[in-house]
Amino acid sequence: MSLIEVTILNYLKNNLDVDCYVEKPSPFPNGEFVVLERTGQTRTNLLKVTTIAFQSYADTKYKSALLNEQVKEAMDKAYYINTHQLSSVKFVRDYDFTDTTTKKYRYQCIYEIYHLD
Repeated sequence: MSLIEVTILNYLKNNLDVDCYVEKPSPFPNGEFVVLERTGQTRTNLLKVTTIAFQSYADTKYKSALLNEQVKEAMDKAYYINTHQLSSVKFVRDYDFTDTTTKKYRYQCIYEIYHLD
């Protein structure tokens, strides 16, 4: 796990009222929670661009969509984080991503995090 993932995880833990993880917890909890997953990283000159998927789980599709909106609201303000020389945070897309293996409702939003460290 990279430093930027730890930074974003801690940021979300402090800004959301649900548990946040970097992998699916086992046993799988009931209720609402968020799993963040780094899906890739590129570099332009010295600036790193880390892509993170945020998966919002809930007991209903509606609650999952609402939690997804809360994640986006928090991430849209994440550029205030002072660590890792964060440059910017860019929303890419979001969509219904219901987990067919666990039969849990899930929405996913994708962000690109621009940073030096």
